[in-house]
Amino acid sequence: MVENTLQQEGVLGARIMGGGFGGCSINLIQEDKAEEVIKAISEKYLEYFNIQMKIYQVKISDGIKEYTNEYII
Repeated sequence: MVENTLQQEGVLGARIMGGGFGGCSINLIQEDKAEEVIKAISEKYLEYFNIQMKIYQVKISDGIKEYTNEYII
């Protein structure tokens, strides 16, 4: 799936996570191409495995931040 995903326009990166436990792939996709890529990969997955793929869309955030005393009011 990762190899196929990487061939899609708008995909910046893809890799397998947790492959020993059934696994999943995490994919970095340009926001304007996300629906197109999801549709293409979902169709391939259904064709190959004969089951619907579960998709969890997330957005990248700034992550955690450290707050010091100077920020506490």
